Amino acid sequence: MRGITPVIPTVRVVSGPCAGPCLEVELNFQSDTFTVSQIRKAGGVVIGKTNMPPMANGGMQRGVYGRAESPYNGDYLAAAFASGSSNDAGASTAASMAVFAIGEETVSFGRPPASNNGLVAYTPSRGSRSFGDMFSILDVIAAPDEDLRGDFWRGQPFVSLPAVSSVRPEGSYHALANSSALLGKRIGVPKMYIGEEDAAAQPVWISPAARKLWDQARITLESLGGGRGWTDYLTLATVGDLDLSGPGDLWSYGWVDFLHYVNDTNSVTRLADLPGTLPDRYGNRFGNRSESNTAIVKAIAFRNGTSIYALPGLESHLTALEARRKRDL
Repeated sequence: MRGITPVIPTVRVVSGPCAGPCLEVELNFQSDTFTVSQIRKAGGVVIGKTNMPPMANGGMQRGVYGRAESPYNGDYLAAAFASGSSNDAGASTAASMAVFAIGEETVSFGRPPASNNGLVAYTPSRGSRSFGDMFSILDVIAAPDEDLRGDFWRGQPFVSLPAVSSVRPEGSYHALANSSALLGKRIGVPKMYIGEEDAAAQPVWISPAARKLWDQARITLESLGGGRGWTDYLTLATVGDLDLSGPGDLWSYGWVDFLHYVNDTNSVTRLADLPGTLPDRYGNRFGNRSESNTAIVKAIAFRNGTSIYALPGLESHLTALEARRKRDL
């Protein structure tokens, strides 16, 4: 990766001043996060931090310095409006400002920018320009990280996770390259996302242009040997149930832990010290966000040193989530 130039979204911890979201505009990070340090060790040259909304939780909402616009066509957003906080990562890579970018997945904020900018996105789970690029990046960043601070999922003690060494290929990720990988495979396509009816899911409007692109992609996939079949999206249909929401104070605890992790005592160190939230721009269609965000801030006043992993109901919620993953996927 020597000499390769990535860009890093503002909320990703990179040593030095922050680039712009309201919450972190005055924060001065003391060190690199693990992913960034791995890139530097491999010779990567971080050329800058890109702009995003506060805490990577605002979609295409503008940060202090605005937002990224599509390098292809300014009439279209660089990401989905309510799910595209990493629009900065997608737009900068698409514009060849950098070879790749590290996005964020607060909800699904890395995938829409990749989709809208013609990029390859990889979401580590249980944006680069091509899969070849992606394999080279994974060779560098898929490594053990012993520091669990600020990493909720790796730090939680309730669901066991596999070691990095057990899931990465022997040698290099490039060993996974296989031009006949789709031969004989059956590809499941969630009906709700291509305009087909799915009785178990909430209706999703699909633009005719997007459906046309999907039809072209289907032809390409089938020409490579892959069959396709319509499927329900059980995971979304079940997890989308409002009764399955997790502990309500999880966000606020996580945000405050992030501020403590950065440990910049010259800037904001408590949510309670922040200026007021923005008015609800969704017309309360998803609940009053201004009211709920205020509640998130107030929750910190009653924390009394409680660990994020000691929140009531967290263990049962995570184990239920893992059970659904195994059942539906």
